Order: sequence, then structure tokens, then C-alpha cells
Amino acid sequence: TLMGPPGSGKTILGNQLCYRHVELTGGSCVYLTLLVESFDKMLRHLQSLDYFRKEMVSDRIHYVSGYPTLKSEGLPALLT
Repeated sequence: TLMGPPGSGKTILGNQLCYRHVELTGGSCVYLTLLVESFDKMLRHLQSLDYFRKEMVSDRIHYVSGYPTLKSEGLPALLT
């Protein structure tokens, strides 16, 4: 679990871990977020970073938002 105030680098670190995992293992990664922020906005920001590889998005790195489920059905539904 990563915790910290907004702007402390949690999103950047989490994404860097995903991209590095895919690069080193050839596997895939799921990035689950509870943010209301759109993936488009996040991906636009990530494009400026050296590790970002657009071709990995949706093919090997999958972005999932848990926020709608958490908001409408609560934590037990999110965990399920």
C-alpha cells in the first residue's frame, strides 16, 4: 500500500513499477485506482516520462478504476 498526500509521487511510482514489471518479465500488470481522475489525464501526464510505452497500454498494462464500484456498492463489492 502506498500512502501520501496529493502530489507526492504515488501514481508515478505505481506506474513505474507496472512498466518495469512488464519490461523485465514479459508479463502483464493491472493498475487499480480509486481516483476520480480520468485515465486520459493520467496517461497524458505519464507520456512525458522515460519509462512510458504507449504500446503496452491495454495490451500488457491494464488500467481499472474501482471508484464507481466503491462508491455505489462499498468496499466488500470492490474486494469481490
